Amino acid sequence: TNVQAALDFLGKDDDGFFLMYEQGDIDWSAHANHMDDMLGAMLDISDGVQVILDWIEEHGGFAKNALYVTADHDHYLTLMDHFPETLANLLIDGESHLIT
Repeated sequence: TNVQAALDFLGKDDDGFFLMYEQGDIDWSAHANHMDDMLGAMLDISDGVQVILDWIEEHGGFAKNALYVTADHDHYLTLMDHFPETLANLLIDGESHLIT
C-alpha cells in the first residue's frame, strides 16, 4: 500500500519522521451524500491506520512512536425517507450502489 511504502521510506531516517495520511475521498462522497462510497472510504482509512499500527508495534511500540487520528471537519448525512426499509431493499436487490 501507499501507507506501507511511505513508512518504509521514512522509517529509514534515524532522526524520526512525521507522516500525515489523509483519506480524501470521504469528503467527496459526503458532499454527494453517497453512503456506499463513504463506507468504502471509511474501510480504506481503517486499513491504512492498521498498517500504521502494525508498523508502530514492530518499531518500538507507543513508547517510541505516536499516532493521532482526527478529522478536520464533519458533514451531515441526508438519508432518504424510510431509509432502513429502502436500504434493506437495495441490499436485497443487489443495488447497494444506489444508496445515496
